[in-house]
Amino acid sequence: MNKPNPNHKYLTLQLKWGREDYRHLLKFNMQYPDYLKSEMFYKEVKLTEPNFLYKFFRADKYSLASLKDSYLYFSNPSGFGDEYDCLISNDDIITDITNDDENIKENLGVCCFCTVNDEDQMWDYYADGFKGFALKFKNNSKFLPYSSDIAIKSHVMYLKDNGSNNPNLIETLKSLENKHVPEVTKFWKKIVLYHHELCRKRIKYNFEKEYRVISVNANEFSREASIESKTIDSIYIGNKMETKFLNKLISILKDYKHIKIFVVTHNYEKQVLKYKRAKNISELPNIMKSRQDYS
Repeated sequence: MNKPNPNHKYLTLQLKWGREDYRHLLKFNMQYPDYLKSEMFYKEVKLTEPNFLYKFFRADKYSLASLKDSYLYFSNPSGFGDEYDCLISNDDIITDITNDDENIKENLGVCCFCTVNDEDQMWDYYADGFKGFALKFKNNSKFLPYSSDIAIKSHVMYLKDNGSNNPNLIETLKSLENKHVPEVTKFWKKIVLYHHELCRKRIKYNFEKEYRVISVNANEFSREASIESKTIDSIYIGNKMETKFLNKLISILKDYKHIKIFVVTHNYEKQVLKYKRAKNISELPNIMKSRQDYS
């Protein structure tokens, strides 16, 4: 497939729609309809592409395998704790768009990240109460790049009213009619629909500050997307991690000499998380052995 010249200006269809304090902007290339640019704004401030992304892991065999074999798992949203996450509306125009995607629910895969690493609730909910760990990834061109496997990379909207069949979305989808040949128009409608429906949550989850990467054919790669190990910048180790698991983690980290190592600590006076860096992996057991909190 030919790619657009980044130095050339192309006729672009700009599509805007909003919901509460959020606004989407999608730019479709009229000559290369498979290429688009997606932007999201919150209270008219652009949510920029994060330079780093953080992912929290529980202390189990699956997280060890993910680190050891350099892959990230794309979960089926049906297993999410939030029953309303990734629900697709049932308006007639939406049903018409998705009627040839019968297996979308089965093939959908979501890999969730956080844009910060110091949110206590993330450590509580997703890192097993400080028994797990978090990885810091360099969000560069080599990290989960757009491909036939990766369809969407986006911030998440946190809404007071997360109900389905949002009127602004419906009108936006209708506005795309006859903007290109039918096949392209339908593809664009799906892009708009999935950017909205798969990237919105109830406001009670706004502590997650989530950025997600989405695949619509996750079963094609067994839900395990390979990553370049060099994109892992740092590891943050929960200070309640059990010794048995820590020893297994250390054995894996010996093959990742470039990764910076930190231990989570607490500043009880200011009630914030802090991180003590291990100068090298051999220093890590001594830091963890004390099990103390650093002020």
